[in-house]
Amino acid sequence: MKARILGSFHPTAIAAVCLALLATSARADLEDRITKSFPVQPGDKLVAELDRGAIEVSSANVETVEIEVTRKAGGTKAQAQRTLDTHQVTIRQTGNRVEIRAKYDAEKSIGWFRRSPELQVKCRVLVPRPGPTH
Repeated sequence: MKARILGSFHPTAIAAVCLALLATSARADLEDRITKSFPVQPGDKLVAELDRGAIEVSSANVETVEIEVTRKAGGTKAQAQRTLDTHQVTIRQTGNRVEIRAKYDAEKSIGWFRRSPELQVKCRVLVPRPGPTH
C-alpha cells in the first residue's frame, strides 16, 4: 500500500504556505542614515519634532551639535523606497536654533495585515557638555 503524503493536506493550506514563502522572500528592508553637524554656542536651542521613533541625546566635550537620523523601511523594495521618499526629514540651523523635523507625508494604511507604514526611526543627537570645553 502506497502512502499519499500530499493527500493529507488540503490544497488551500498548500497554497497559503506557498504564498507565505513568496511574500517573505519578496521583502526588502531598506535603511538610510542622514547626518548633519552645526557649530553652536552656549544658550543655543535644540528643537526636535518627530512623528515616530526614539530620540537619544548625549553630551561630550565638543563645540558642535552632531545629528544622525537612521530610518529603516520594510515591505517590498519598491514599497520601502516609497516610504523613505515620503518620510520628510529636515535638519537645519537658523540663528541660535537647531531644528530636527521628521514626518510621514502620505496616506496611512489601516487594516488587519497592514501597518502604517513599516518605518522605524531613531535620532541620535550629540550636544556640547555644559561648562568649558577645554
